[in-house]
Amino acid sequence: MKLKPLQLPKITLRRLLPWLPLASFVAMFILLLGLIYFLYRNFYQTIAQIKVVYILRTQVALNQVDVLLYKNVTAAWENKKKIDPIVEQITHDPFVVLPEEKTQDLNAGLNQANQIVP
Repeated sequence: MKLKPLQLPKITLRRLLPWLPLASFVAMFILLLGLIYFLYRNFYQTIAQIKVVYILRTQVALNQVDVLLYKNVTAAWENKKKIDPIVEQITHDPFVVLPEEKTQDLNAGLNQANQIVP
């Protein structure tokens, strides 16, 4: 039994012509949906967000910034970041051995040597 090759009808302009109004209607409908989505995202939602910001601006109390306190804090921060020049000379090279602190009592225990002297 031998199978016949599949015979497809030739596509001609005359065969596609009845479908042209439907295809153009679908294309215009898709373009209209795209336009509506674009307007919704870029105009309507932006206006809604502006309204929310305006409402929140009237409800939120704005605090005045204490400029003197800000300057004091930044000055203290900069002072904290400064390094003592003696410490910088000692610690800039990791291979320099730091001087050891000696106690007066040679038989001092570990706890006495680790105590912080005011």
